Amino acid sequence: MRENIAALQDQLTGLLIGLARATEGNEDLVTEETDLVMMEGLFMTRAGMTAGAKVFSALADRIDGQKRLLVPNCYACTASCGRNDNYDMKHLWEAKEEPRALRTLLLAGIRDMTVYAYPAAQRGVQNKKIIRFFYKVLYAIGMDDWEREELFPIAIELGELYPVCRELLAEK
Repeated sequence: MRENIAALQDQLTGLLIGLARATEGNEDLVTEETDLVMMEGLFMTRAGMTAGAKVFSALADRIDGQKRLLVPNCYACTASCGRNDNYDMKHLWEAKEEPRALRTLLLAGIRDMTVYAYPAAQRGVQNKKIIRFFYKVLYAIGMDDWEREELFPIAIELGELYPVCRELLAEK
């Protein structure tokens, strides 16, 4: 059962990375619904979340729907460039130790941040800087060729934004 949940979490994370890729250059098309679906996906991929396959499947469909709104032509393209593809998490788990460690630290960090950001967003309290950071981290996780030089500054930013994110629950 645990392996099944881990596979669903990886699949959902790969979809979220695809969504983050689709936001690049399309920031003006990102809606509050896009942000909420992204945060819900991160929240659901947290360790210990044991939603059933139907819940994961429905959320995956919503993530894909948001991605379709951002890059509709990519779904009809017969010569896919791969730019907005979903990410295969096996690339992360098989990566070299140091970049893998930084990328998994970033992933765990934003998953934990959604404990504060997602319920706050559901109440209408959002911090756009934190939301943009979530997309940035998801994008970075999918960059297999990024090394310490690119990832470490993002990890520093995670440390700076985490306390700001915790304060979201106290707002409103």
